[in-house]
Amino acid sequence: MFGAATIALFVMFFSMVFIARQPLGNPDTWWHLVMGHAYLDGTSVRHPGPMSPLGTEDWRSRDWLSQVLMALFDDAFGLPGVAWLLGLALVVLFIACFRLCRRLVPFGPAVVATGLAFFSMIGSLSPRPQVVSFILLVVTLGALLRTAEDLRPRWWLAALTAVWACSHGLWFLSPGLQLVFLLGLVMDRRLGRKSLRPHVLLLGVSVAAVALTPNGVHLLTHPTGPSMDIAHYIQEYEPTSLSFPPYAAALLMGFVVCLTWARRGNGSWLSVMLVGLGIFLALYGGRTIPLGAILLAPFFARAINTWWPKTQAFVPLATERVVVYGSALAALVALALMVPSSAAAPDDYFPTSYDSQLSVIPDDAVLINELGDGGYLAWKYPDLRIVGDGLTDQYSVEWLESWFKARLGEPGWDEFVQRSGADYALLDDSSPLRLGLMSLGWSIVQEGQDRVLLTSPDR
Repeated sequence: MFGAATIALFVMFFSMVFIARQPLGNPDTWWHLVMGHAYLDGTSVRHPGPMSPLGTEDWRSRDWLSQVLMALFDDAFGLPGVAWLLGLALVVLFIACFRLCRRLVPFGPAVVATGLAFFSMIGSLSPRPQVVSFILLVVTLGALLRTAEDLRPRWWLAALTAVWACSHGLWFLSPGLQLVFLLGLVMDRRLGRKSLRPHVLLLGVSVAAVALTPNGVHLLTHPTGPSMDIAHYIQEYEPTSLSFPPYAAALLMGFVVCLTWARRGNGSWLSVMLVGLGIFLALYGGRTIPLGAILLAPFFARAINTWWPKTQAFVPLATERVVVYGSALAALVALALMVPSSAAAPDDYFPTSYDSQLSVIPDDAVLINELGDGGYLAWKYPDLRIVGDGLTDQYSVEWLESWFKARLGEPGWDEFVQRSGADYALLDDSSPLRLGLMSLGWSIVQEGQDRVLLTSPDR
């Protein structure tokens, strides 16, 4: 059993190498690099102001610490460094999940539970600050599970919450999870009025720690920004189906836990609340599947351990550590050797073949673009006036909705085109807006890479 689990562990580490060695292909990665370099060049973290020519809104950064780290690796090693940083984050996330499960079950079940949880996250594992949130959620969950055992508050969670608030917008999961644990322990009658006080104080200190960060007060009053107002236009927020393997994997974890409880029982309200929250997050949408998988992982590990063969021979803990950390180190070394050739340029998905045309667009011209190209265009052509990019916070909700509706050819698309002052458009070649623009006399400048570059009749 130990040998099979070791092989599975090694394969999973090198699966992370395969993910990270790819050319940078996530649309949001580029905007985070733009922001990170802006902060390194002196842009204020507290008051960055509009970062794009058509941005109008006052906003506050939720990801600045992660963005600065990405930019530092970009400065030092170029795009291969950013790809390797992703590999490092994936390895840290995997080891954190493994240690979370290993505290509860033997090596074999811990490897299986970690592997399935990691597979459930795979659709969201890209060079973006959200991976930091996944890591910190695992650490927070592990700390609170230890608190559930000994009822001792982990005061360092307050500092961790403050770091989280500077790294990604999901920081509110820390106080939220602390609150769930308090309610669960009270319902389980494990905390009385006196013993509850330090835990309530920790929750308050964690919130206060967020308020002390550069944008903390704004984060407390605007925890999600405008992104939820336009969530119905963003694929990651949409519900998914069982045909999406990571979604099916997360639901399988929840099903196995519930089946095991039905057969063997579960006497903890806290466990029910955490598993219920995990299943809800897995069901809610594509973007929250990883969060649900993380919450389900330790309970899934315990569940499969009850079904696991008990014939596994004892393996020294030192041997396990050599296997885990040795595999992780080997994966990171292999990745470092691969990325200089594999990740030195953007993914072919992006409109790299349009360089000669986009680079000569006049500075006063405006380009209507697709959402998926916005971050890349902002990174590659910093002087190009595009109508939108990955930093939705700097645009009004009304502007974003008009842009998304125009791309879909919905009523009012022509008003948005006129309002934006657009002279050019780089669109999907199947975009309804393409047909609308051509009906107004716009002409094709270039086609390819599933896109079309159009220019207005006035140019």
